[in-house]
Amino acid sequence: MSRLREHPMAQPAADFDFYRSILEDLHLAVYLVNRAGKIVFWNDGAERITGYLRQEVIGRTDNDNLLGETDGDDNDLSGPCAPTAVAMREGKPVQAHRISLRHKSGHRVPVELWSFPVRNADGAIVGAAETFDESVAISDWGRRQTKLATYGCIDQASGVLNHGMIHSHVRESLGVFAEHHVPFSILCIQLDHLAELIMLLPLALVLSRYTF
Repeated sequence: MSRLREHPMAQPAADFDFYRSILEDLHLAVYLVNRAGKIVFWNDGAERITGYLRQEVIGRTDNDNLLGETDGDDNDLSGPCAPTAVAMREGKPVQAHRISLRHKSGHRVPVELWSFPVRNADGAIVGAAETFDESVAISDWGRRQTKLATYGCIDQASGVLNHGMIHSHVRESLGVFAEHHVPFSILCIQLDHLAELIMLLPLALVLSRYTF
């Protein structure tokens, strides 16, 4: 709801607390900013997806781009380009399907994002709300990769299936082809300086634990 029918202070405290508790517990990330772009609300879903607790973000300015939001072309979405700023400036909802944000631990999280202006009873824009959730297709792929890594099927240097796992897939494809004549293909890629990259891997793993 982008229009508030009544100012929150005009509503019974019990009703206001009831609606707030619903937003707090949503699995979907929800946060609110005031007209100056200061974050005034941050729910459980936002904590889960970003790793940032509410006490770490409430009071900060959304235009600082704490989450490092970028679009599908890797353009920075901070300042006047922030989705909440655009929603308040244009007075209409903003929807983006290919947004990437930076988790507190440093890795990128693909999300689908919606931002819309919040109006008071007189129709004046008093802030903006933003909701986002993990992109299902990509997050499922990430969970699959994590599961394969748990069983030692992922090559640490490249992040792809390791030698043994690839052989297993080839044997399976050859068996299906021999029995059912289902075609398949193999793509071979050779990396230059792979030995040097492998030597640098321990250092890269240490640095990945820090957010700069």
